[in-house]
Amino acid sequence: RGCNLAKCGPSQTTSAAALMRSRTRKSLLATVLLWCVEAAPRTDQNAPWNVNFKSEHVPEEYFGRWDGHTYFPSPTNWRSLSIYQLLTDRFADGDPRNNEVHDGEFDVRDMSFRHGGDFVGLQQKLHYIKGLGCRAIWISPLFLNGPNSYHQYAMHDFTLIDPRLGTLEELRDLTNAAHELGMYVIIDVVMNHMDNQFAFEGHEQGAAPFKMHDDEEYRLVLRNPERELFATPAGAQPYIDFWYNNTWDPSATYGGPVYGKWGEAAFDYLSGTYPSSDFHHNGDLVDYANPWQITLGKIYGTMDDLRLESHRVQDKYIAMSKALISSADIDGFRVDTPMQVPLEFFKRWVPAVTDHARSLGKERFGIFGEFFVTTERFATMTGRGKTPDMYRRDVFIDGPATLKGGIDYSYYWYFFITLVYNKPEFTNGLPLVYHNEGFMLDTVDPVSGQSEYAMWTFCNNHDNWRMQTMSGPEQLRLCLAIISFWPGTPVHYAGDEQELNTPGSALDGWAREELSVSMAWRSLETTPAGNPSNGDNFDMTSPSYLYLQRLNALRAAYFGDFESEQCDVLDTPATGSPEVLVFLRGCSDDSRVAVVANFHAVEARNASFPTPWSQGMVISNALASSGQVDSQVDIDAGGVASLVLSPLEVRVLVLGSVRSLPPAVAAVSPAHGAVVRQLALPGSKLNVTVQFDQPVDRAQAEASVRLNGQYEHGFLCSTLSSDGGCYQLALSVDLSSLASGVHSIEVDQGVRAARDGALSTAVVFRSTFVVAAAEESGVLANMAVHEQPGLVCNYLTQLCHKAAGAEWYRVQHMGEPWTEWRRYEEVSSWPAEFGRAVLVQYHAHGSSSYIVGDCVLPGGARCYARYHPEMFLRTQDNDWGMKDEGRMALVDHFTWAVNMTFSHFVRAKFAPFPNWKKSYGVLKERDVYFSLPNYDPRHNTYWPTPFHDGTEAIRQYMLAKGLWSESASIASGSGAAEPLWLSHLCKPDPPSPSDHVDEGWQCHYFTGSEDRNWCQVIGEDEEYIYKANDKTEYMGECGLCDCCRKSKFQNRSVIKEVNHTCCILFNDLYLNYTVTSDVSKCQAVQIVPAPPDPQPGHLWIALGMGIVWAIMPCAVAIHGVLQKRSNSVISMQLAPEELNVSIKKSSSALYQKSQSCTALSSASTACTAATEEVEPCAEHGVCIFKPHRVLFASLEHVIEHEGGREK
Repeated sequence: RGCNLAKCGPSQTTSAAALMRSRTRKSLLATVLLWCVEAAPRTDQNAPWNVNFKSEHVPEEYFGRWDGHTYFPSPTNWRSLSIYQLLTDRFADGDPRNNEVHDGEFDVRDMSFRHGGDFVGLQQKLHYIKGLGCRAIWISPLFLNGPNSYHQYAMHDFTLIDPRLGTLEELRDLTNAAHELGMYVIIDVVMNHMDNQFAFEGHEQGAAPFKMHDDEEYRLVLRNPERELFATPAGAQPYIDFWYNNTWDPSATYGGPVYGKWGEAAFDYLSGTYPSSDFHHNGDLVDYANPWQITLGKIYGTMDDLRLESHRVQDKYIAMSKALISSADIDGFRVDTPMQVPLEFFKRWVPAVTDHARSLGKERFGIFGEFFVTTERFATMTGRGKTPDMYRRDVFIDGPATLKGGIDYSYYWYFFITLVYNKPEFTNGLPLVYHNEGFMLDTVDPVSGQSEYAMWTFCNNHDNWRMQTMSGPEQLRLCLAIISFWPGTPVHYAGDEQELNTPGSALDGWAREELSVSMAWRSLETTPAGNPSNGDNFDMTSPSYLYLQRLNALRAAYFGDFESEQCDVLDTPATGSPEVLVFLRGCSDDSRVAVVANFHAVEARNASFPTPWSQGMVISNALASSGQVDSQVDIDAGGVASLVLSPLEVRVLVLGSVRSLPPAVAAVSPAHGAVVRQLALPGSKLNVTVQFDQPVDRAQAEASVRLNGQYEHGFLCSTLSSDGGCYQLALSVDLSSLASGVHSIEVDQGVRAARDGALSTAVVFRSTFVVAAAEESGVLANMAVHEQPGLVCNYLTQLCHKAAGAEWYRVQHMGEPWTEWRRYEEVSSWPAEFGRAVLVQYHAHGSSSYIVGDCVLPGGARCYARYHPEMFLRTQDNDWGMKDEGRMALVDHFTWAVNMTFSHFVRAKFAPFPNWKKSYGVLKERDVYFSLPNYDPRHNTYWPTPFHDGTEAIRQYMLAKGLWSESASIASGSGAAEPLWLSHLCKPDPPSPSDHVDEGWQCHYFTGSEDRNWCQVIGEDEEYIYKANDKTEYMGECGLCDCCRKSKFQNRSVIKEVNHTCCILFNDLYLNYTVTSDVSKCQAVQIVPAPPDPQPGHLWIALGMGIVWAIMPCAVAIHGVLQKRSNSVISMQLAPEELNVSIKKSSSALYQKSQSCTALSSASTACTAATEEVEPCAEHGVCIFKPHRVLFASLEHVIEHEGGREK
């Protein structure tokens, strides 16, 4: 980051810019480039990613622009939309060439790392989102983040787009494409905090207790050396536009008010702080109920907290927000952690942003908050804001309106309690929330002047366990139906429409699955067929996709544009059953719907409730796919409806026939993601069909269906309705005419319904399938294939790929960096080496999760493919590798093993390098709490048992479901991963409370007046021994803390058992590990042989190799001697002279059993006759061939020198 753009030489900046344009990035050069572009003043070099167009370094004057562009107007009413939420990195990888900027941060194996999603991939899938009926997308933050901040919430900058997501032009292409589809783009924005560039003085490696005014708070200490800082108007700084200053002002105050957990105002009556700094110096945020601590504290102790009460900081952020809107035509913001932002910031920022958007033609720019807080707290920042003393009165906090609405967790708590904790009697909490928010919140829109309830309701999001994982798909469907018709705006989290169900919260990456093909979750087989996230999930015909599609279509058909205030009128009559929810709602009298839901998971329930309908009226269940009359609903003379609901059943009752909905494709064959095998039989046909959910115009449909983008294939209607409409179209195609690879079925937008020509398909439909040869075992045909015999082919000179349909690939020699991404070709040149694994990663239709490997020995034998060159198991018992390196051995492809003996519990980590450059551990356990709102009288009596998160919690979930054996677990390479547990029990279980284990050195968090000096002098107290962290591996479990402690009373184990030997296996591709008492599991398995070479065109090579085998029984090349040679290629030339094959030096070593030089004398003569030059036989028998070409024979054995050096 020391590459200040103002000082970059022309050759440096020009070559870097050219490198980015051509997308040919070496990792080191890309890292240098990132540091060069990480500067917000606009330059030619950072222009591709910069939304700011001002070149002078004056952040508060930054501005954006889009010359010649007509801005897309705001929606008439935000409530009319359904929103689709996604993490850009976890959606679709449209261009793999932008995936790596920092080494190691892109890793499709690990759910904690980046997976490559970008703007290009998202744009390619907009039709999929629009097909659901969602007309707005909420995407994760887009500005520059740290190396592995795939979630994008650790900000480095607020004007530079993260190059791993794409360029400004690609963002503009995305917003343009969305707007052309009538969709809106909401960007997640962060203003409370940035990355972690500062520590608090005296607490550089540990927690810093919160301070306010006293003891001059903390001075900020830089975490990085000065050479990595930026040159700014404020001197050398870790951030280019926000600057720290350690000048103490004893008279400065924070003013206020700020607001606490219950909406109470707090004012600052003391003084002393650092007002000239753009950051807070107050220490870590621990007490979220303290109004000052939540406003000034450093969240998680890892995010630098901006001083947002400062007008200087406000001016900068306002300018940057306006620049983003101007440069990219954004439609709205979702504000992250608004409860930690002072209200005075919003009182300035919101009007400035909305006024600016209005000047561009966006009259109703939307700004919504993350309300992961009490209703009393978010009431202070909704609309003009209210404190508790203002409820039920037309009185508000001074100043303009702020956030229009936000993500309302109050409803989520009740969904969770009723559907996950199986407490259906809490169903009445949902109307309780709506009733109370009605008088607690200011819902008047400042533009329309009408009351608009704009809370966002949801069943899942990117921070929590998925509901369907903890309960089931039926519970999710019930929840989706409720939020679709409830007041406010429904938000649908990516993957719910495909019933993704990975256990765990999203915070550690568990429930942040990709929609495209993924690898990181393959160890978590949540169904007999594996994890649903393994495959391509852009399936527009899956049952859950069609269910949500229908919900959104019904919502639009009955509620329209939401222009009437009547849309927010909600009737919630009593039902006679506390487990049944009934509500009636409509934007007009003739559009009212009655939603009836039984929240009980195992028992049917009767429901009776008053309706606006009369006896004899026809009532239909709109949620039924055919929209049939609901004969089970009885309306009596008084208008009371009665019906029986099955467990978890939900009905959407409407008067008369169900309103017509737009047609949609309901099924295709081959199904989405299917693999079609090409049969050897001549004339084999493939029947391709497209089925609609209702009859469509026949002629138009036949002209609108495409195979691989081509209309001329000739789809014809195969199923007609009684009125002449077409239900299904079919095409019979010669299977041999379809090449191996990915094929698509597409249906144009605008195919009209046969019965209501005013309605038509809303978006282009697209489905894909894979065609493969009958015996094809390539990675696209079988995603579980990761070792490919014959990948290394033609005598180590080429790679023979089996990934037809891939668009890109890159290659890695084991232990070396990956190559750049290259366009796919069936056969590619590659100088492979005997005994050295080769990995190939492919990119195909939105995913880079295709990895295969091969490893070849001389003579055609194969060795194991693996991701890492070596693997070590470091434990407390071997002093984390200091006493015994804990080397593991390969026993299968990508599988390492070691037998170890234990008599107690020990901590351990897998490490692929002799140092700690990389390691694999487990994610720590944390509690996931849910609570009731304060206005529910049950909040004092009902405290649900918290759900747990982390590796052990997920392991217990998988065990309880019968999906894992007790020997299985999963590891993570995250920097937050902690050591796993091993023991004499030969299972990955952690110790129970009764097992007293030696935890080793643990972090001690300072309290009160404790500091580093205290740690050095105290020595010990009644319970602990203390020691300053010397950063050695001996104290490795203490992490980066300044002060470490260990219990005086811990011992290895109270269990006095004999030693037990355990087999520990670790798969370095899927990152799962096994601990078992069956030591036979650690034995090597047989390797599938490679297919025979030669391939056509290589017969001369085959002949030459035969000659080599005939004349070289003696050939022995010792690696240690070869290391001394300066020749880059050791070679042998054979007659005819045209027969030459070049091989790398390290591949030319030939080994056989140790023989004396005397025994090899005749062989040495033969070698001399066959070559131009031979080095004399050395002490252990060596023939080295030195001309410029080489052919060689089989690796048979390794000769060991007397001193132990490999030869």
